[in-house]
Amino acid sequence: MVSLKEHLKEDGYAMFNIIANAYFKDKYSKRIDNTIRSVFGHCVIIPIKYTKIATNLVYSCANNNDADDSVVYVDNLNTSTTDSFEW
Repeated sequence: MVSLKEHLKEDGYAMFNIIANAYFKDKYSKRIDNTIRSVFGHCVIIPIKYTKIATNLVYSCANNNDADDSVVYVDNLNTSTTDSFEW
């Protein structure tokens, strides 16, 4: 997967259609998700159907350099508007 990311344009996206559990209730589902996120960081995941059995999970992953941002949001004040928009 690292090789795939290296071939994307700077503003490119990788799309994956994975058949797995939408709730990550088994080792395969957890590990395939861990694998994709270890390379691309944050991805949008759209399950075709929320079900307890395997279903299609469509991943949309951006090729960005801030994928390793693991800082947790902590703040006593509600600044979500200024934190979520680039001014």
